[in-house]
Amino acid sequence: MKFLDSTYSHLLKKTLQYDIGTFYITDNFVVGEINEGVNFDWDNAKVIIEDIYKHFETSDVDLAYISNKVNNYSISPAQFFNFFKNKHKIKSVSLVYYTPSNLAFTLLDNFFEKLKLQKFNSLDAAIKSLLEKEKMAS
Repeated sequence: MKFLDSTYSHLLKKTLQYDIGTFYITDNFVVGEINEGVNFDWDNAKVIIEDIYKHFETSDVDLAYISNKVNNYSISPAQFFNFFKNKHKIKSVSLVYYTPSNLAFTLLDNFFEKLKLQKFNSLDAAIKSLLEKEKMAS
């Protein structure tokens, strides 16, 4: 299920559209939907991160990221150490996978271990879990 088809699409504040995919910004989280066949790397991520900072008018944002894996694509995890090296913040990472082959994407567990990576097989379940945690924390 794509974010715009989810029961939480009403939370959308801004859509960022790129050649590599679409990113949906809400007040609490960003949902990324990478296009089929893309090699998502740090160069792509830097542009998206900067655009998210522009949206919030600050780099001091603490959002959750939900990777909604509606397409098959590759990722270069080693390059993402730059994320932490550049002192970017992220509250949590959730992976939503729809097929057993997408579950292989969870090999990134070790990389995102500090972030308490969560895996889901539905976007609505991922968002619901995130919002429940936000509610409990406030």
